[in-house]
Amino acid sequence: MSEPLLTIGQRVKRRRAERGMSQAELAEGICSHQTVSLLETDKHTPSADILRKLAEKLLMPLHEIVRNRESELDVKLQTEIAKIYVEQGEYDLALQLVCELDARADVTESQQIQLTLLRAECLMRTRQAKTAIEMLVRLKHRLEAVRDMDDLFMAEFYNKLGNAYYYASNMIYAHTHYMQALEACGQVPGTEMRQAEFKFNLGTACMWLGFYSDAMAYISEAHEYFDEMSDPHRLAAALFQMGLLHKQMGEYGQAEAFLQQSLHLYRSQRVVEMAYRVRQQYASFFLAETDPERAVRELQECLKEFEQAGDHARVVHSCAKIASLYIDLNRLKEANHYLILAFDRIEETSMQADPRYVYAFQVFAKYSYQTKDYAQAIEYSLQASEQYERMGLQRDSADTLQICVLAYRAQGNLNKAFNMLMKANESLQRSQEVVCLQEGRNVH
Repeated sequence: MSEPLLTIGQRVKRRRAERGMSQAELAEGICSHQTVSLLETDKHTPSADILRKLAEKLLMPLHEIVRNRESELDVKLQTEIAKIYVEQGEYDLALQLVCELDARADVTESQQIQLTLLRAECLMRTRQAKTAIEMLVRLKHRLEAVRDMDDLFMAEFYNKLGNAYYYASNMIYAHTHYMQALEACGQVPGTEMRQAEFKFNLGTACMWLGFYSDAMAYISEAHEYFDEMSDPHRLAAALFQMGLLHKQMGEYGQAEAFLQQSLHLYRSQRVVEMAYRVRQQYASFFLAETDPERAVRELQECLKEFEQAGDHARVVHSCAKIASLYIDLNRLKEANHYLILAFDRIEETSMQADPRYVYAFQVFAKYSYQTKDYAQAIEYSLQASEQYERMGLQRDSADTLQICVLAYRAQGNLNKAFNMLMKANESLQRSQEVVCLQEGRNVH
């Protein structure tokens, strides 16, 4: 019988036979022998989690087991399968299944909400965060109007909406919804892990916005809980964020120590992708100061890994950082090469706004200033500054405007240079006002 005509049970049975396993061997540690027997004779389909574990043991993707047979399953089981696809990063498969479920007439209102959340998750993870936000905001209005969901559900919902704003680089709204998630979850017993994760998210948003004292408090609490629970993956992520935060605060010794701890944990878990992310940050902010040539080599190694992983944002950011280092070394030909690579990738992928892409514009402005193309330096620094401003990243906006100030001075246009300097100071002042409001102070 051809593969498309096989039932789910027949596919499991065929694969098990190919692997030379008995039903008991396949079931061991997952489910009962009877469950496998009933599955293979199409008398009972187990839970999505059992199907996932059986697929892993058979060394085949879950979607190969259920392909073209999903419509035969009930809505609840299909929804659980879609959740597993999302967890495994198979967003196209999840979105396809969600679309098929949307067309079914037997979907309840509760299940429809779950499908909306899954669709939004897929969209935000595939660079369609703005569409996800529109969808989730509509759902938010419905949920807050009827008020029939429990606190834990609303906490998860607010966190997801915060994530959507985070992926859209709208850090102010991300911060607001992470705060709502933490408040909703705060009184629910047995949610300590989720509270720690919400604190981690909130602390990360605080760091982007320059609320460093708040960021330190939230991320430290998350770090302590992950350490207490001996959760190495979450602990490594918290150590990484602590390193970045100390770097932002100018505490380079502590920053380096946290990043090294994070790198050690990721390497011990063989989490290659995250290990390279830590190496990228370490090279960008520490080696760049002490040994820029070595920093370039480290970033070039990271760039290869990000290319292979298809991580476009980190490819662009790494290219821009390498270019910036080459500018500092007065090796402008090499800098130009990496800037071309960065902008080619931005154009190829039709990227949405992201601070890492905006950084490429900032570095190009820096390059233009060094090559005495002052008009171009002004153009690109203004573009980058405006994009940072829209993201709520006032300090980055102000830093970028400094290039514009230098370019106007080099042109002899001291009046415009002064105006740009005032604009940069206003950006910093707005940043400080936001911090004051966040800390509950009275401002006028």
